Amino acid sequence: MKIGFICLNLPGHLNPMTAVAHQLQTRGHDVVFLYLPDANGIPCIQAGKNDAVNATRPAVSKLAGWEALKFYNGIIAKETEKILESLPQMVERAGIDALVLDPMQFFAELGAMKLGLPYVSVAVAFYLDYSGQTRMARR
Repeated sequence: MKIGFICLNLPGHLNPMTAVAHQLQTRGHDVVFLYLPDANGIPCIQAGKNDAVNATRPAVSKLAGWEALKFYNGIIAKETEKILESLPQMVERAGIDALVLDPMQFFAELGAMKLGLPYVSVAVAFYLDYSGQTRMARR
């Protein structure tokens, strides 16, 4: 199975997600990160320049509170729009069978839903579910 990953290009998101990807590789799956230039040795597919989060990190680091949240959400909204527009072509071109999503890439699950692709969300930070589709595992 070929599994595509979509996550923020920030160390606190990327490092845990690449650990998940490495584990899936050891189980025989083909993995690829979408929209990233580099993912700790995992293959990547880019859709043009799409690293607005890291490019604006110095600017957002000088903000606090509501201003920081508004700035960050504006960046992520633009990123998600790019993802939703380009995901069908990326999935077809790469032959992706399923997706692993970072829930902080707001609404990326809508792309998977529209394409009918199975997906899971891996929360490497505080989990936010705006889709209303979360099913909690019971132990």
